[in-house]
Order: sequence, then C-alpha cells, then structure tokens
Amino acid sequence: MTGNGKTFILGVGAQKCGTSWLHHQLQQHPLVDMGFCKEYRALRDRRWREQLQQQLQHRSLDRPSASEQFGHLDDAAKHRLILHNERAYYRYFQWLMNHHPQIKATGDMSPHYSNLSRQTFKRAKRHLNKQGFTVKVIFLMRDPVERVWSQVRMLRTNGKMASVNQCSSEEEALALHYRHPRFSTKGQYHLTLQALRSAFPADALHCGFYESLFEQASLIKLSTFLDLDLHSAKTNERINASPKTKLISEALQAEIASHYRDVYTGCLRHFGEEILERWPSSRFIFNT
Repeated sequence: MTGNGKTFILGVGAQKCGTSWLHHQLQQHPLVDMGFCKEYRALRDRRWREQLQQQLQHRSLDRPSASEQFGHLDDAAKHRLILHNERAYYRYFQWLMNHHPQIKATGDMSPHYSNLSRQTFKRAKRHLNKQGFTVKVIFLMRDPVERVWSQVRMLRTNGKMASVNQCSSEEEALALHYRHPRFSTKGQYHLTLQALRSAFPADALHCGFYESLFEQASLIKLSTFLDLDLHSAKTNERINASPKTKLISEALQAEIASHYRDVYTGCLRHFGEEILERWPSSRFIFNT
C-alpha cells in the first residue's frame, strides 16, 4: 500500500456503470473492509446537508463522544449518526481500520456523489487525510444512451418510479424520461470530471468505462491504482444487472445521444478516441 498503508476508496459513480459489482469484489478482498453498507450517502453539498439535518433533527440519535463507541451501535444507529453528522462519517472509517488492523483499505461507493461540488470533494479529502487516509477516487462511466436505458430497465423491474412502470413499453418509458433529472443529473460525466480534477491530484483519480470494466487489462490498471491484487475478481458475475430484452429504435437512440451531446463532446476532450471505440452511441454525435 502507499503512504501510511491506510487507503480510502471513494467511488463517485456513475449510476448503472458497475459500481455495485466493483464494491462487491472489493468487499470480498481479504485486505479490504468497506463497512456495513455500500452507499453511505453522507457526503453532501451544503444545501442538501442542511435539508437532511432538518429531516433528522426530530429523530432519536446515538451520539458517541469517541469513535470507539461505534462498536456499541447497530448498523441503523451508525447510519443515522453518520447522516446527521458528517464528521462521524470520517470517524467511523477510522474506527473501522483501528479495530481491524489487518485491513489496508476501506471506502464508500455511491453514484450520488457524482453531483458533488469541487468544494465538497475538497472538504472530504481534507477530513479523510486528517484521519490518516490516502484517498483514491474511482469514477466509472458508460455510454450515456446505454446508461439511461439501463436505468429505465432497472426501474421497470423494481417498480420504484411509478411513471416509468405506467408506460406501455420500455421504449415509451425511455422516450418520456431520458430528460428527467433523476436520469440526467447523474450522467453529466464532464462536469463530475471537472470537479474531481480540481479537487484531487491526477494520481489519486482513476477513470474507467463500464464497457471495459470486466476485461483483464482494466483489472490490472485498477490493481495498480489501488495497490491491491484484484486479479481474482469474478468478471463473469453481475450485480444489479438489467439485461436487455428488447431493442429500441435508432431514432430514439440518436435523440437521446443528442440530448447528452455535451457529455460526449466533453468526454472526447478528456479521453480522446477511446470514447469513439467504447461508446457505440457516439456515432450519432461524431458521425463515425
């Protein structure tokens, strides 16, 4: 491991881009403990943090005065505390590492973090550094058309968005919702990249693509970046997958791609021709 041997893996998305699979593989690693849940959702910009605290202010909260007291709380109480007080979030991971000295890395992976501001990322880095962590950030992306299409399939399966399930077909649901903030805000990769690159040094940021995530070359890069051996990761395993059952029209794919034009062009500037190779819907933007 690098530095003092304590690494915090901060996964910032994007949604439907393989973060659940990667979290699962990391949690199986003998030198990694990601704690009691995948998405703590504790890092928030100031406005959202204030709203959350207002929602929680009437709840009964356990407030340990020292990090060691986390051991006396159940997972639900830990989460309430972490959501109410961001400083408890940082103390929790310090406590986790202190009580499991054989562990070399911990972390938090949530696509919700892809919307955070540069200031919030800098604040998180500062506090984690104070706890003795070296912060390593992972940002996974996926062809925007494919990503939003996958999100529609997931919602039609789990029934968590009524308006999606009320549509007579997958194509209708996609056509009516791809502009919806629930879909579009977590797919603005170029903006997330700007915030990340202004908050973290280049060697602390790993950007990857869902389309190549399960390839051996990608695992080698991740292993090197995290200083962890991930070669035994189960590349045939899928977590929270939403397989395609029907195709959607080329016209709708082109329409969605046009809506996300800034994402395609911004990522082309960041990553060059790899975007053209990895993202099939880029052909609608660049006429390749």
